[in-house]
Amino acid sequence: EENIFSICTSDKGFSVYDVRQNVKCSKLTMHMQGNSLSWHPLEANNIIVGSEDSNCYLFDIRNLKNPKKCFGDHANSVLDVDFSPTGQEFASASYDRSIRLYPIDGKRSREVYYTDRMQRVFCVTYTAD
Repeated sequence: EENIFSICTSDKGFSVYDVRQNVKCSKLTMHMQGNSLSWHPLEANNIIVGSEDSNCYLFDIRNLKNPKKCFGDHANSVLDVDFSPTGQEFASASYDRSIRLYPIDGKRSREVYYTDRMQRVFCVTYTAD
């Protein structure tokens, strides 16, 4: 959806805006700070948010009261998230010095990337291929 965008805010929340109407559609205040978000590439109503509480949350923007799913496994803040081009999984980068891959239909990470030489991971991005 090219007319809708979302931002993480400093008040522990994130907001969804509709450019066509020039209004904030919805806002959610979370328990902890949301650090990053990524839109599902095929399902325009789904968004994943990486949080300070070491979890990633999948939301449907039509109903922000409760997340559709919570993905755990990180030991520290999730700093970035990004959906794969197919939308079947997403990657998360964390302050715990790891990158994790999660299948969207699961709850646990299927792979963890970590080495002794890695430092805190601030950013993760899928390639288009």
